[in-house]
Amino acid sequence: MGSVAVVPEWVVPPAQQVMDYFRIAYAIFGETRSPLTGGHAAAMNWVTGGQGGPVTERTEQPVTRNLADAEQTVAMTVAYDMPPMPESMWVALGVEPCAAATDDREWANGVNGALAWLLGQRAEPMLNLPRRLPDGSTPSADQLYAEMLGARPYGYEFPEQRQAARNEAETAAARHRGLADLAASAW
Repeated sequence: MGSVAVVPEWVVPPAQQVMDYFRIAYAIFGETRSPLTGGHAAAMNWVTGGQGGPVTERTEQPVTRNLADAEQTVAMTVAYDMPPMPESMWVALGVEPCAAATDDREWANGVNGALAWLLGQRAEPMLNLPRRLPDGSTPSADQLYAEMLGARPYGYEFPEQRQAARNEAETAAARHRGLADLAASAW
């Protein structure tokens, strides 16, 4: 495993989310050996300088946005059994052509999903991530409950509605803590 040493400027999600994504993907891959999750971890590791291209094994560093676009397109050609990228796409990206070094469709699908998120093509990551406060901690049940009540002040008039909101806040806080612990366990 490499490290999340450098998050390039072109990456859309915040660095903390990128680190959590990489660590969670790596932890899950370590337990399950799932090619899909391995593709997620490899894409994150490549973008942050820890390894070669996850589908092409290209070695250029640092990874630019155009390199990531090209790697994602190659990943899609593998994942969806599409023809290779035409020469004109390589030229438009200003990237040297590089063929896929794997034919594992699940792996390539994981790479595609992770790169799509990093490039801002997907709003949500393909893995669940913890919600973090500015200091890096996760929100408490009390904080989440207060947010819920503040967001819908007239939605919780009855005790059973407030209790349901409290239960939901406790479940969410536990989920965020668990995901943060999983991210920490990979290190």
